[in-house]
Amino acid sequence: MHSVSQLVRQGGHIASLTSIINQHPWSEFRNSGVAQRTAALARAVTSGILDAPQLQNNPYGLGQVRTRTIAGQCLAVDTRGQPIHEKERLGMVIS
Repeated sequence: MHSVSQLVRQGGHIASLTSIINQHPWSEFRNSGVAQRTAALARAVTSGILDAPQLQNNPYGLGQVRTRTIAGQCLAVDTRGQPIHEKERLGMVIS
């Protein structure tokens, strides 16, 4: 089972996308109002940065991430069903 520090580290990979976010039109996120933040979050969902299998066939999300429950944890997995780290998954999304 993941410890809290492991979950924080995995979640930190999303936060580490700051340099990539700054290269995209949604770089206004940091210094913007609610409407702009909402639009930035929507783009994060539609681009796959924030994804979930439940979004498949949803016009507002990709739903391309694959997950499996392994030892009670819902983990992102590769095409072979092997667990991958969030950093690796995000690397595939933004490449």
